[in-house]
Amino acid sequence: MKILFICRGNVGRSQIAETLAKSLLDDKHIITSAGTKLSGPEQPIGELSPSTDNVIEVMKEEGFDVTGNLRKQVTEEMAEDADKIILVVDDDDPIPNYLLNNPKVTRWDVQDPKGQTLEFTRNVRDQIKSKITSLI
Repeated sequence: MKILFICRGNVGRSQIAETLAKSLLDDKHIITSAGTKLSGPEQPIGELSPSTDNVIEVMKEEGFDVTGNLRKQVTEEMAEDADKIILVVDDDDPIPNYLLNNPKVTRWDVQDPKGQTLEFTRNVRDQIKSKITSLI
C-alpha cells in the first residue's frame, strides 16, 4: 500500500507522520510525504533551521534523525499514485482542489507546530503517533 501524508510545508506534521509510519509499518508499505504550499525549493529539512529545530529535536527524542528528509511539493500525480492520502492539517492549511472530495483522503486535524514551543511540537508528535497507531 502506498500512503501519502500531506501538510502545508512538508517540514513538520507530514514529516513526523512519514517517519513514524515507516518505523511502525512493514516494508510492504511505501510511505511518503509532501506539502501543499512550500515556501521555497525542495530541500532537506535540516537546512531550514531554525524553523525546523523543534521538529528535529522531538524526532531525535524518538530515536530518528530527520535532518536529511527532503521536503517535497505535492503533485496531482503523487495523489493519483497513492492508495491512501492523509491530510495532517488544520483549518488554515490550503488544500488543492484535486484532494477535495477524493475518496482516498482522510483528514487528521493537527495544528501546525511551526513557530510554536518545543512542548507544543512534542504534543503534535504524540498526537500524530497516536493516530498512526490507530490507523495500523
